[in-house]
Amino acid sequence: MLIDGKWMRSAWIEPDGWSVGIIDQTKLPHAMRTMRLTALGDAVHAICAMQTRGAPLIGAVAAYGLCLALRADPSDAALEQAYGTLLATRPTAVNLKWGLDEVMAAVRNQPRSERVAAAYARAAAICQEDIANNEAIGRHGLAAIERAAAAKAPGAPVNVLTHCNAGWLATVDWGTALAPIYKAHLKGLAVHVWVDETRPRNQGASLTAWELGHQGVRSRHHRRRPRHRARRRLQQDRHLPQGAGGAGQRRAVLCRGAVGYHRLYARRRHCRDTDRTARVRGGGHRDGPHRRRPDRDRDGRTGRLAGRQLRLRRNPGTSRHRPYH
Repeated sequence: MLIDGKWMRSAWIEPDGWSVGIIDQTKLPHAMRTMRLTALGDAVHAICAMQTRGAPLIGAVAAYGLCLALRADPSDAALEQAYGTLLATRPTAVNLKWGLDEVMAAVRNQPRSERVAAAYARAAAICQEDIANNEAIGRHGLAAIERAAAAKAPGAPVNVLTHCNAGWLATVDWGTALAPIYKAHLKGLAVHVWVDETRPRNQGASLTAWELGHQGVRSRHHRRRPRHRARRRLQQDRHLPQGAGGAGQRRAVLCRGAVGYHRLYARRRHCRDTDRTARVRGGGHRDGPHRRRPDRDRDGRTGRLAGRQLRLRRNPGTSRHRPYH
């Protein structure tokens, strides 16, 4: 894809023929910086520190990490140790283990003198396969955008809602969910993207909006709020049948969006009112003591626990024990 009019990938082999170049995604969107990986430790740090993100890209960088490890020591013991070290960087990433297994299968029965070349060849093939798969996703998804554009007024943009980052920064090239958008843009279709947000890394603003802007695709970023999400769902373009036969489906889409909005609003209001009641009855607020009910909560601990559970149910992001993504 393009950065300032220059074609680029998310991972590549440097001109020296063996070191690996990546984009330092922790600097985006304020600065565009590249990194040069020369050893196993560099690849491990890039994955752990989220300098490289996205399951497909992590699998490709991990494969090149094994190549760098074999370049330093092609022995069986070093190979197994490097495999375990890279696998521990992101245990939940499926592509990570898949990429490592592919390189391991390619070099396991090779002589030590040929392992480095075999590893680099398999890692390069993994990158090419990822690009081909993402480009195929773009071709198939383009048809859906074309149908949506045909149902709109001439020149009216097709609205698409995205979540997190599923563009070329998360893969070697093209991206997954954004690939059809890029295909439609290159074909001249008017596309507008609502960029949804994720916390705590804010990858919608930091990555998705950044790469869409460099490609020239119109986008608008909005924070992740339930009422905004329900409103954006109503503004998405869906390919629904026209005429009397599609009237029921069109009404169903609008009703689901409206009902979803009111349910979210009612749930937030209920939790807020219930939380206020629990604070008065059980003394569950951390800012100071409150009136207690001796017959129910003599020491206040039950009330504090109930208040905490209600607060977590209302807003999980406020907990210091929230899961880290």
